[in-house]
Amino acid sequence: MYLEQSTNPILKSFASVYPIRKSHFHLIHRGESDKEKVIIEFLQNIVEKSDFSMCVPVKYFGAIVESDFVKNSMETGHGTTNGGDEVRIKALSNIYGIDAEGLDPADYPKYGILTGKNKVKDLIQDPDIFYHYGGVMLTLKKEKFIGRTTMTIGSSLNFMESLLKTPVPLDDISPVCIKGMPTKPVQPGTPVFNGFGLFYDLIINNKINITTPNRLAMATDGFPGFENYELQFFGPIRFSTDVESVSVFPFNDEDFETVMAYKPTLDKYGIPIENLLDRMTLF
Repeated sequence: MYLEQSTNPILKSFASVYPIRKSHFHLIHRGESDKEKVIIEFLQNIVEKSDFSMCVPVKYFGAIVESDFVKNSMETGHGTTNGGDEVRIKALSNIYGIDAEGLDPADYPKYGILTGKNKVKDLIQDPDIFYHYGGVMLTLKKEKFIGRTTMTIGSSLNFMESLLKTPVPLDDISPVCIKGMPTKPVQPGTPVFNGFGLFYDLIINNKINITTPNRLAMATDGFPGFENYELQFFGPIRFSTDVESVSVFPFNDEDFETVMAYKPTLDKYGIPIENLLDRMTLF
């Protein structure tokens, strides 16, 4: 696993936690190896076929371009998570099994999602990510992040969700990334939601597919913790060299004008920009 070679203290520590979590999962779900194989193959395929993207608010786009770096909320002090830094520290401790005390803010991950190659076809399934995270989507150069990224099904930042799912490295994908298995000891008899079974049923009933990742949100409407395929990116993200394309979902004309003011810089970097709202009207 690339976790073991990582210089990031979170991933380095997680390298010893992850095998234990997998072992517990197999103990709980013994006798279900056929289902596990179906899920692993599906997740491997969807990672292979999808883009790595992240959404940022329009008001911060200029700062990202001008500084040439995408920073995490621990570095900037900006974020959408209720509870701020305290909740992020607790969530990180839960999902990666690490004592977050003393970590440098830059050690924390930046968050993104899997998106389909056809952005409009995928995002028309569920454009809510723009309302939650921001109207500018940065699609990253996948090859630069495949060896320093982990994934969960749905949000890992929500405090309670962080107690019920474990991130997986992309070179050793496991169903522990699905909501259900506690990351900390629970009282005997505590009911545990069987996200593993739900996700398996979604696959075999063709309710989710590998070309439109956002179908997950629609297919699991009413089941919190299955919003998207969340990615956790570790290490620096430079705008000029790590961003492949920019897609804008403008909430008004001013939003698009704000982003387009930086088009000369994007042209210099060879980064294309598109207005998703214009394209969505064609569908």
